[in-house]
This record gives sequence, structure tokens and C-alpha cells, in this order.
Amino acid sequence: MLITVPSKLTGREYDFHLLKSQLEPRGFALGGNWEYTGGSLDCSLDGEKQTVWLRIPFQVVVGQLDPDAPPESTLVKIGEPYVLRHLYREGD
Repeated sequence: MLITVPSKLTGREYDFHLLKSQLEPRGFALGGNWEYTGGSLDCSLDGEKQTVWLRIPFQVVVGQLDPDAPPESTLVKIGEPYVLRHLYREGD
């Protein structure tokens, strides 16, 4: 299941390190599927269960995502946020 969330963030550009530092205290983390050219910041909406997520996708427009890159060297453009639900199979 995927539901888009209209947002004033969509299409805006931000310094990645500043954006990340502002969203991490609110429960967001860099999604595990990031690449040097883009990724998403994800926040669980259902606590420890972690099946419903708010995802803010982004594309790099200047620089690249790199843990060793100096701060303020990566500019990202925000895509349309969405809520998704992961269903996990338990057992075989």
C-alpha cells in the first residue's frame, strides 16, 4: 500500500546535512536504499511494529551522498512524500 502526501516540501531544495539534522530528532533516518544520487528519509509511524512508514524521497542536485563528504556540500531536491506499509511474512 502506498499513499502520496501532498506537501509544501515537494520540489524544494535543501542542504542535505541540515535537512537530516532537522529531521533525525523527529524520528527520521536515512533509508537503507540510498545511493550517491538519491534516497529517502524514513520515519516509522507505528512505533516498534515498523510496518507503516512516512518516506520523504529526494534526489541529489549538487554533490553526492557520501558519509565522508564535508557538510554543506550536498544539495537535494525533495520528491513527493508518501506513506507505505510493509507486510512481513512470518515463518515459512
